[in-house]
Amino acid sequence: MRYIIFIICKSKPPEAKSASGFLEVMRSVEMPGPPINSSRMFFVADPVKGQGVHAFMYRVSETDLEPDDGESFRIKDTALFPGFKMASELRFFRWKKAVLLTADVLALAALARIKVVLG
Repeated sequence: MRYIIFIICKSKPPEAKSASGFLEVMRSVEMPGPPINSSRMFFVADPVKGQGVHAFMYRVSETDLEPDDGESFRIKDTALFPGFKMASELRFFRWKKAVLLTADVLALAALARIKVVLG
């Protein structure tokens, strides 16, 4: 079983700076595929030019997690996320549960990409 954190950012690293601080301290990898556009009806973004929202991922080993509430998992050691002050607040869900929990279309697109990348 694999667990992934996915990160949404508007530009590619190293120029990117996320509010959470992830891209500054993590070795995240951009997922394949064009940048995401949440609504082509309202937002003009040319994916050929790299415009849109880029999705990144970072792998976390199952051995670094512990059960939290029966449906989610948390990090055993927050030192795995140096510089991220809210690491103790992170929760990890199995992908099917995550799909049902989020109302964010960008997160759903990133979850779909994670499933394609990992199989």
